[in-house]
Amino acid sequence: MGYLLSLSKSATVIGLNLSEWSLLICGVALAIGIAGEIRSGIWRLSKHVCEYLVLWAVLGELISDGGVFFFSSQLERISNIEIAEVSKHAADARERAAKIEKETVVLRDQLRTQGSRAALLWEPRSQELFAKIEPFRGQKIQVAQCGRPDNEVTLGAAIIYATASAQKGRGPRMEPTKCRHSSSSCADTSVSL
Repeated sequence: MGYLLSLSKSATVIGLNLSEWSLLICGVALAIGIAGEIRSGIWRLSKHVCEYLVLWAVLGELISDGGVFFFSSQLERISNIEIAEVSKHAADARERAAKIEKETVVLRDQLRTQGSRAALLWEPRSQELFAKIEPFRGQKIQVAQCGRPDNEVTLGAAIIYATASAQKGRGPRMEPTKCRHSSSSCADTSVSL
């Protein structure tokens, strides 16, 4: 019995279909047997054969009904297990979505209060930036911005330019260069420190 309770869904559906078909066949055999009992000699069957046909048909219907009952309850159990699994996955997904939504709200608030990051490079930290880029004097740096304009990239490039030009009275040279990307919305500038 333990093996029958662990049937797969496809095996249960096949068992249910076979039980239903055998129930139909037994019903036809029962009808033939009853008709043969009522009208003796019909279809050239004796009354004794018709009685056995009725007996075996009723027994077959009983077994088939049991199979239909068993396989339909097994199929219902399998469906309930599948529904429980899907419901659990849906609950987990809703829980993850709620958690991500909360994190998104927190990040949006942080970004809103933070403002532009380029301002961090300006006055209070310009000397620190100057000290960090001093070893690269005489080298070219390239500031590229592709896609839609970004105020922080533009402001960052301006800060680097202003910091480099304030350095010991020597201004940098800015020259437009050909963008490495084929996008027409690409702005690319080289700065010599």
